[in-house]
Amino acid sequence: MRHIILISVFLISVIACKEEKKQETQAAEPVKKVVSDNEIPPQNRIKGTDIKQVTVHEAKKLGSEGYQFLDVRTEEEIARGKIEGAIEMSVKAYDFQHKVNQMDRDIKLIVYCSAGNRSALAAKLFGILEFTNVVEMPGGYSEWRTTFK
Repeated sequence: MRHIILISVFLISVIACKEEKKQETQAAEPVKKVVSDNEIPPQNRIKGTDIKQVTVHEAKKLGSEGYQFLDVRTEEEIARGKIEGAIEMSVKAYDFQHKVNQMDRDIKLIVYCSAGNRSALAAKLFGILEFTNVVEMPGGYSEWRTTFK
């Protein structure tokens, strides 16, 4: 059953990619700020998980506190720019789930993509697999690039 759920999440991520490209041309919605680590409001969680969503400013702070950035975009997208030092692991890759399964469940990660759709799906997978220190940056690289020019 667990494998069926994981495969379903992966297939949904491929479909969501097409929707994400449409949304990239539209203005991004403002990201809601998380109040504290102890109290994660429901609107700032990936549905069905305890994975919290953070703003680009919060992500930058977490990056300086030992969290690693995980870029789940394609190689072509990453070639146009990425957050310095980010781990590259395309959610569209056939071996994405295998690579995730090999990771330490306590790794500190900030998952991002271009605008937030694929990173939300990837973060949900991390939540299902019971990773304990993963957050998602829904504004993605697009918001990071415009915020920290």
